[in-house]
Parts: sequence; structure tokens; C-alpha cells
Amino acid sequence: MRALRLLMVVLFAVSAALQYDDPDPIPWMAIYAVAAVLTAVGPRLPAGRAVARLVAVTALVWAVLIAPGARGADWAEVFGATTMKTQAVEVARETLGLLIVCVWLVVLSFTLPRGAGLAASGRRKEEAAG
Repeated sequence: MRALRLLMVVLFAVSAALQYDDPDPIPWMAIYAVAAVLTAVGPRLPAGRAVARLVAVTALVWAVLIAPGARGADWAEVFGATTMKTQAVEVARETLGLLIVCVWLVVLSFTLPRGAGLAASGRRKEEAAG
């Protein structure tokens, strides 16, 4: 799982970086950067599971809200050349990106231990000592 997490950190970080030339880069950079950071440090966050699930729900709601704009997208173009062919193709790609974030963060949230984080591990040590 560690290697997969590293791969996803890299993919989300690259996705965030590639948004610099997007017409609205800030929200897209933010969602991919948050996914990268949660993937990297989620196991050390006291509320890692809850935060991952909250961001996953946010990505899902966002995807549902923009998905109607993907109607009429040619799926060969969605997965083909990376240039923007039509607005529908762009929205389809954005929707897929959000769904990837959502699915990954749900998977990640179930792999994180309950009460993940330094605070929880500190409490466990105190309870064991005490």
C-alpha cells in the first residue's frame, strides 16, 4: 500500500502542477494538492480518515454538479490528445479527475487506522504505560 500511496502522491502533485494554464487553475490545483497531501500525511493526521472522507464527498458533489456539462463529449477525444477539443470534453476530463480523487480518498480513508496520527499513538503509549 505504501508504494501505491507514493504513486498517487506523485500523480496528484503532477495533476496539480499541470493546472497552471487552466482558465480556472486555483480550485483544480487545490483539490489535487489536497489529495496529494492527504495521501502523503494522512496516516499521521489525528483526523486523517475524516478529512479524507470529507474531501472525497466534496469531490463527488463537485463532479455531480459539473457532469451535465460533459454531455455530448466524444470519449475518444476525452482520452485522446490532451488539448482542449470542446467544452464538453474538458468538463468530462474534469469530472473524471474529481471521481479519481473521490474514489482514491475513500479507499485511503479505509486503509488509515482509526484515530490515525501522532496524538492517537501518544495516547495509546500513555494508556499502555499506565
